[in-house]
Amino acid sequence: MKILQLFKTKKIEPNSVLEFQGHPESKRLVELMRKGNWFELEESLSKLTNDELYPILSGLAEFATDWDEIPDIPERGMLALLKCYIQVIDAWISRSDKTADEVSEAQFDAFFEKLSVLEKMIDNYRKNNKTCPLIFVPVFKMAMGQGYEINELYQLFIKYTRSTEEHLAAHISMAYSLTEQWGGSHIELFSFCRTSAKTNPRLLALIPYAHFMRWFYNQGWEEESEEKTYFLKDSVQAELAAAFEVYMTQDIGAYEKRLGVNFFAFCFAKGSSNQNLRNSLKYINRSVLQTPWSYDYYDVVEGVNELRQYCKLPKI
Repeated sequence: MKILQLFKTKKIEPNSVLEFQGHPESKRLVELMRKGNWFELEESLSKLTNDELYPILSGLAEFATDWDEIPDIPERGMLALLKCYIQVIDAWISRSDKTADEVSEAQFDAFFEKLSVLEKMIDNYRKNNKTCPLIFVPVFKMAMGQGYEINELYQLFIKYTRSTEEHLAAHISMAYSLTEQWGGSHIELFSFCRTSAKTNPRLLALIPYAHFMRWFYNQGWEEESEEKTYFLKDSVQAELAAAFEVYMTQDIGAYEKRLGVNFFAFCFAKGSSNQNLRNSLKYINRSVLQTPWSYDYYDVVEGVNELRQYCKLPKI
């Protein structure tokens, strides 16, 4: 994939994800995990809302898998959920990010063995936690690794959503597994995202997510690239603008809304709707996320600051 090199500063390291998403407890929680203070870590995690937990679980897992030795976390309470996040990242590290024909048999063996362990962890966690939507992230990354077909993904989604609250992170996990690069199709991706958003307007951020993934596929895998023109299409701009107008009226948790608005802002930055770009940048303020911005900028803060300057907004 070609990355637009607008800025030549160092790309933000993956293990900065927790601080970058702005939770004030990030450094303390990382230190608790580093020291193996499991009781206090579990107690701290149990006090957080699902909205706060999603970026924190992702961030802690990034730190844990970046260390020389992954901590041996007890499989209980909220720590069991964190362990699932760590296990799925570790599994995919074993596989590597290379194409299937470049991955060795030994790597695949380690990958599938770790996914099998993860599946048991997920089942154990679900026995006592049937309403938490955050298990979706490792669930669908596991399913993608195990090669689930489209109909199996939908069955899995229905099984897990039947008893959980609706959360954008859960739906994005499903949407990602439906993308063409993972064996799905653009039709399946947009159908799922549009149907979910129509059913529940709190999920309207799935609209820019679908367009982002369509643009991403286009520039990476299609010969006739529309990298510079995709978001200028009248139909794309109209759908994004209509979705954003309604989305911003919804009562949504702070992190979930930041997650959604970052995707809107990225899409508006690629189009020509300057007012919507300005409004979305104003909302995310300092809460710039690595995804989707890192797909276009080596230093996402500098990239977003240039956009904010263009919109006559102060730097973050």
